Amino acid sequence: MYGVASVQKNCALDQRYDQLNAVDGGCYFNLKAGNHQVIGTSSMFPDTAQRDAAIAATMSCGVSTEVRNAG
Repeated sequence: MYGVASVQKNCALDQRYDQLNAVDGGCYFNLKAGNHQVIGTSSMFPDTAQRDAAIAATMSCGVSTEVRNAG
């Protein structure tokens, strides 16, 4: 429960994201709390454009309290 609240609190803040590159050429991001602890790690993306789009989506939708079934 606290993990969800932490994501909601931090996801809208640009400085909470670390944009990272994997050794194999993919890229991903970590979302960090105010104490710099990683609270979320994305899946691997083939390029920075897709990673950045996922960050933008997380920033805008992550604060929502609505829970939906993705299926």
